[in-house]
Amino acid sequence: MKTFIIAEAGVNHNRDIGLAKKLVDIAVEAGADAVKFQTFKAEEVISEVLIGENLMLDNIAVTKNYSSKIIFLNTGELPT
Repeated sequence: MKTFIIAEAGVNHNRDIGLAKKLVDIAVEAGADAVKFQTFKAEEVISEVLIGENLMLDNIAVTKNYSSKIIFLNTGELPT
């Protein structure tokens, strides 16, 4: 039985459909049988009540470049 290989692309598409497709092409070239993406709507992940709270995101250096946690979380969304 052949092993089924799943490439993990995660949220590395940076909200760019073209980049997401390129990640698929690269995975195919590497021999992957499937590619797993992680995508979400930030509003469904964190509630408005928690946005002002002191969450662990405050300790992540990359969030300092964003005006709010919700904008940071939006960077993982694929545009619809």
